[in-house]
Amino acid sequence: MHNCDDSNGNTHSTIRQSQEKLNQAAERLSSRLASIQKEKVVAIQSFPCQANDETEAYRCKCSFQILQQRHPVNEEHRYQYAIREEQRPVIIDTFPIANRRIQTVMRQFRDDVLNTSASNQDGFSLIRHNLTSCTLSTSWEHNMDCILTLHYNQPIEVNEWKLQARQLCSLLQLKEVNGRSKGLWVSATSSPQQQQPLSDDGKNVHGIYNTLRDTVYMIRIRRQSIHCNDTTEITSWEVTLNIHSKEDNDATTATNSRNSTTRTTVIPVLYEKPETAFFHPNPNAMTKALQWMLQRLQHIQQLSQQQQQQQAPSNTMSLLELYCGCGAHTVALARTGLLQRILAIELDVRLVQACQHNIALNGVQDIVTVLSCDAGQFAKKAGSKKQPTSDDGPSMDVITSFDILLVDPPKQGLDMAVCDMALQQEKTLQHILYISCGHQALLRDLQRLSPRYEVVNCCQLDLFPGTYSIETLVHLESK
Repeated sequence: MHNCDDSNGNTHSTIRQSQEKLNQAAERLSSRLASIQKEKVVAIQSFPCQANDETEAYRCKCSFQILQQRHPVNEEHRYQYAIREEQRPVIIDTFPIANRRIQTVMRQFRDDVLNTSASNQDGFSLIRHNLTSCTLSTSWEHNMDCILTLHYNQPIEVNEWKLQARQLCSLLQLKEVNGRSKGLWVSATSSPQQQQPLSDDGKNVHGIYNTLRDTVYMIRIRRQSIHCNDTTEITSWEVTLNIHSKEDNDATTATNSRNSTTRTTVIPVLYEKPETAFFHPNPNAMTKALQWMLQRLQHIQQLSQQQQQQQAPSNTMSLLELYCGCGAHTVALARTGLLQRILAIELDVRLVQACQHNIALNGVQDIVTVLSCDAGQFAKKAGSKKQPTSDDGPSMDVITSFDILLVDPPKQGLDMAVCDMALQQEKTLQHILYISCGHQALLRDLQRLSPRYEVVNCCQLDLFPGTYSIETLVHLESK
């Protein structure tokens, strides 16, 4: 998963505007798809914002410039937040698209710390001194962790700064306060036992990054009906950040009626995400995309059963994931029971380590292998006929024998080598799940893949309400 974020938060979206935005995008995409695959028409589904909470107060990571201005009468320094527009800072008083936790911390930090009265001014003097910007990050479920990172243009006086940062952490009820200046990252919590300096990339001496904790709940619903002695079963999935009863984790409940039985299973997925690396800043879009992926995997399994004439579901499918990030998709898919094995590829070392940690956290080490590698370079090796050495990664047999390819690239889209690899895997790679935040790059890649693959399902999400950003989810199938 890679950074596709270009939202600035200056405009306000409504539910109606979200629907109109996606309707217009669907019309444009339908027209372009028709020129790529003339023989198959695909209806594009839209998942607009359904509630006001989805159009405002959704961002879980925000960065602000901090400006210092002198009052014209009493000459006191006043600190204000600013965002950049057209290379210029624009002062803001509030930031409505930030989630509720961030909005609360923003207000408290500005009013109770930066702009305190003269009698309390020395309490946080080192927090303010040479401060140029800040980043606020929360868990996807914003009531959990919140981390404040402060950026300075001069070296930090570490020991004294940490004492004030600990007080700040307690005052604002934060998981951590980080101070960053050139070559140094200092971390403070309300507990003095946990204080330790970090390297310039936010990693401590034990190789662990400052992290945000999260739990995502996948809900599997199996409906079995009996009609004229014939039994049919339909499985659907839902994804949420909240459930009513956490005692139901990994438990199945059943409800019965005259001719049907419904079994509901709640599957929790645990995450720890590096605060310094990219993670999806809109949890609403993230959960909708994951739900779409689960539904498509379920559909692919049903197709496989029909082709093999199996009566019972099996988990013999395998998946290759490129641009896997911290494992937000990887770990969740591994916990479904739909896949026998997953090979996940990611270049960013911080995200690779986080992905490995999340794999262990969820107990899916037997299913998932993660490699630190550039997706394009990996695809070139997979597309070549040379057997890679042990230093290069897994054997060629492991690389080429996957049923499904999952890609979530940056805006630039897929490396040409990835498309070439997919086109060369004629015997095994039957399905591609493509998550795109770059419209033009997606169309280019669909054209490249069109000799062998066709779009069979497509939906669009409002990635950042109030902006033009859209996330497009595409399922391609081998012709």
